[in-house]
Amino acid sequence: MFRGVIHVFEQFIQLAKIFFVISLVCFAPQILFKKPKKNVPSLFNTVTSGGFTLGIENVTNQYLAQICPGACKIGLVTQFKDTNVELLKEKNIEVARVFYPHVSGVGIINNNPVSNSDRQGVESCAIKRDGFGESLDDINLLLVDLQDVGIGYMASIVLLFQSLHAGVRKKIPIVILDRPNLLGNKIEGSLLNPSDVHAQVPLRYGMTLAELAHYYNIHALSERVNLHIVPMYNYNRSVSMKNVDDIVIPRIDSIDAAWGYSLCGMLAQVSPFDVGLDTDAPYCCIALPKSVVLPEQKWYQLKILLRNIGIESSICRYYSKQKKEACRGLRLHIKNMHEVDSFKALLATLEFFKKSGIILHFSDSFDQSVGSSLVRRYVQGKVPKKVLADNINQGLEDFYRKAFGTFMYHPLPQVVLV
Repeated sequence: MFRGVIHVFEQFIQLAKIFFVISLVCFAPQILFKKPKKNVPSLFNTVTSGGFTLGIENVTNQYLAQICPGACKIGLVTQFKDTNVELLKEKNIEVARVFYPHVSGVGIINNNPVSNSDRQGVESCAIKRDGFGESLDDINLLLVDLQDVGIGYMASIVLLFQSLHAGVRKKIPIVILDRPNLLGNKIEGSLLNPSDVHAQVPLRYGMTLAELAHYYNIHALSERVNLHIVPMYNYNRSVSMKNVDDIVIPRIDSIDAAWGYSLCGMLAQVSPFDVGLDTDAPYCCIALPKSVVLPEQKWYQLKILLRNIGIESSICRYYSKQKKEACRGLRLHIKNMHEVDSFKALLATLEFFKKSGIILHFSDSFDQSVGSSLVRRYVQGKVPKKVLADNINQGLEDFYRKAFGTFMYHPLPQVVLV
């Protein structure tokens, strides 16, 4: 019995030796050869929470000083005028002039005249379609922090291109403070040329502000601008934008409106649709005025059709000030934009109403908004779907191939073919 105990003890010692050797192999290199931490100051702010941080939250004055050393007069292109100036001021970044998108009826009417901001005492200037004029003559560096829905024909995309073009013309560096795409990671629809932008992008382009700027710098400008990017930290494209509440795009005052706009922004240009612009759910309604009769069961068929594309909906009724009559239809409830194919929903909706006997009238700007006359002509029965699909799919594949090197975040954007 004693001999058996000794044998067990010897086996235990043998196992302990084996465990010691394995531990030594695994951990000794980390202990003996661990690299010391370098005491290098960070050029960006560090992430302090589990969420992601925007480019404007991450930029520092040390980083900008490396790009523009010495006395540097900084301009800022943004829709968040006072809040962004205040945030940058807390980082010891003094903004000399703020440039923001001109919207008819809002802000400064003239292009170049400058006025004082009420809250911050910083010069401000509204930029219209004809560009910056002479308002950049004394600016040495231009920061760009623009919020965009994610649809290619929005005014903020034109302003982004104008900023890059101005950087080339004035020979000043452009710093993009990155923001997410509110529509997520899908790329779909026809290629279109926003006014004054010399490069085609899909209707829904699935890229962040900085990625789009990088794409324009390579494929749209006559010569490359001195472009710098302050990225978002802890960001990935699969994150939901559902809780975003600081939407500053005219007539799109909520994330629900932004998501609905990806479909209803185009439907608004087709009569007799009403998309709820003067309700508490702008761009979240697909409705018809009372004078246009659609059987009750058709609305329930449309509900099922949209549900299969990832869009929930409910029956709604409201008075339209634009149509000057009562409207009835569906109110959209998009829960996850990553699951919605906006362009597929657009085609399916137009097809549904045409088959239901509703006469559709397309506005003069519809073709430009969707990037092709083929969409209208297909719905009108003038071209087969294969012609439409081949044209769109080839454009999307070409765009993705050109844009691939500009993607900064994961997962990569997803191309949705027709």
